[in-house]
Amino acid sequence: MVGKTGEYEIIEVVGQGGMGAVLRAFEIKLGRIVALKMILAGGHAGESDQQRFRAEAQAVARLQHPNIVTVFDVGEHDARPYIAMEYVAGETLAQLIRRRAIGRRTELDVVDDAA
Repeated sequence: MVGKTGEYEIIEVVGQGGMGAVLRAFEIKLGRIVALKMILAGGHAGESDQQRFRAEAQAVARLQHPNIVTVFDVGEHDARPYIAMEYVAGETLAQLIRRRAIGRRTELDVVDDAA
């Protein structure tokens, strides 16, 4: 998936779920690294998936908190909706748990804080 999407140069896939993928990308206009979340099905995604994706973007964009990434841009390229967000380098909670880098109490504390 390395390539170009509109104003973003895709560097690598950093995560993937059932509906979408999160990519590390370079925003050409502003010269910064961003996280670019895209629907995998692109233009083939159902209307309900596209609505859910837009609702997620709107909800996250309204939040302001040091532990929540900032939404920079929402758009569409080649019928593929995307959300451009602040990129935070590091391991995911799932990766830390898999390699047993944190204890059970810390896992629970992180999940509690996120909720």
